Amino acid sequence: MDRIGVGRVPPQAMIPGTCDVLVVGAGPAGAVAAHVLALGGLKTVLVDSVAADEPKVGESLPGAARAMLQSAGLLPWLERSSPQTNIGNLSSWGSAPLIATDFIFDPQGSGWHLDRARFDQCLREAAVQEGAILCEGRLRALSSGLEGIQATIAGQQIVARWVIDASGKSRAVARRMGATRKRDSPLIALYAWGKNRHPDTRSVVEAVADGWWYTAGLPGGARVAALHVLPAQAATVLRHPNGFASAMFKSTHIQHYCTIDDTWGSVQSTDAAGSWLTQSHGSHWIAVGDASIAFDPLSSQGLFNAIYTGLRGAQAVLSSVRTGNSHQLVQYGIRLKEIREAYRHQLVEYYRQERRWHDLPFWRNRHSERPSSES
Repeated sequence: MDRIGVGRVPPQAMIPGTCDVLVVGAGPAGAVAAHVLALGGLKTVLVDSVAADEPKVGESLPGAARAMLQSAGLLPWLERSSPQTNIGNLSSWGSAPLIATDFIFDPQGSGWHLDRARFDQCLREAAVQEGAILCEGRLRALSSGLEGIQATIAGQQIVARWVIDASGKSRAVARRMGATRKRDSPLIALYAWGKNRHPDTRSVVEAVADGWWYTAGLPGGARVAALHVLPAQAATVLRHPNGFASAMFKSTHIQHYCTIDDTWGSVQSTDAAGSWLTQSHGSHWIAVGDASIAFDPLSSQGLFNAIYTGLRGAQAVLSSVRTGNSHQLVQYGIRLKEIREAYRHQLVEYYRQERRWHDLPFWRNRHSERPSSES
């Protein structure tokens, strides 16, 4: 697949000795933050070690992101990534038939399916165009000193006034700063990509006895399929060479959207459980994206949240640097708690709507959860 923009901005080999803000992680949250900070006139260094063309899950972006991207000057960069319009969703949840939700009735408009590698690279290009310095490397050490926060990246030293943790669930900065992570009930996503042979590219969600499936048609004629299950079931599926395909054939609807053939890559797995930091910021550091709060994929909030927190987190840092006032940082932390609370209430309620397999392990586990898990 031709990836427009990928590789256009090669990372620097040398990391500057000093900067105003060091952004660790160049996914959507980190790239958006770097764009905002560089646009605001701060010397910003964006570091990551992830290959630019590595496929990624998390390809759905709701129409609600349109206004946010527009206000940040990033909507043209979304369009440059050649997204595919998603006109609606199909869901088999609580009953066997597929029920359609048409985005024509949504005031926010249609959403998009993305080539994530291409989209992420376009956001990095946007940050670099505004003056951010893109470097390749992995954070090895972090400490606070009189001159600022000292970081070791790829054997090189850099001193920053501020550090933004956009490293995803690894939370490379937050855990070194002593922040505590809490997790929701375990959830594993098994996923693969292949050639799309179905004319309907809408998102499809189907509940099954052991969990739930997701599939969608993607730009470039690709399709993604993902099965979300408990860890024990994931291990069972992965033990067998055809376990993923066999599980798919037990579905009522998903199997008709996915033609598993030699175009499909190997099945991969990832931790898909929700999690959050009890402290989203501290002395001269702040967490954004999955590093701050991660969502169950059923919520479809992950990519939207990455952009939102990257934007708001960077604005809070800008305000603190310019005024010396921590008000926006405090408000950022409060807002994350509000988002987390609303998300948990909606998620628990949605899982409880599926009662067909209430006595089986996955659904028994989900139905026993409380709306709030902060305590």
